[in-house]
Amino acid sequence: GETMRNFDPKPGELWIVDRGYANPPSIEAVVDRGSDIIVRRNRSSLPVFNVHGQRIDVLGLLGHTTDRGRARERKVHVRTVAGRMFAVRLCWMRLESADAARARAHAQRDGAHDADELDAAEFIVLVTTVPKERLDADQILALYRARWQVELDFKRDKSIGQLDTLPSL
Repeated sequence: GETMRNFDPKPGELWIVDRGYANPPSIEAVVDRGSDIIVRRNRSSLPVFNVHGQRIDVLGLLGHTTDRGRARERKVHVRTVAGRMFAVRLCWMRLESADAARARAHAQRDGAHDADELDAAEFIVLVTTVPKERLDADQILALYRARWQVELDFKRDKSIGQLDTLPSL
């Protein structure tokens, strides 16, 4: 799988990456180099825990979020295979109704397997090591949305601009 161990984060840098990097080894690699990360949570590869090491039911937590478009956060922990624990922030927002409907439809087209996946599609859920004093949950979510806009530009350039047909060296 993808991991931030393949990169060289420098102290003080902020890495904003997609859910492919949402795993404990990636978070560990960034933290150990003195950097911070914002990553979209992948339900299967990035479980989160409370301070006592008990797994947190994130979908249950999200289910208690009834207001839409408002950033929320909670301190949680990520545990590596070796048992090392990192304090991180879980930041989330329930999408506005129209956006949630589009996200659900997209999840169904992509083969969502159960009701939990459809429910989860209504939320943007991020994990970050950035301290709250540096960036609040609203700013974390805004930065991730900006990253996604850049990603959409790359996708557009690949298809319309045919950048995907350029020879590689």
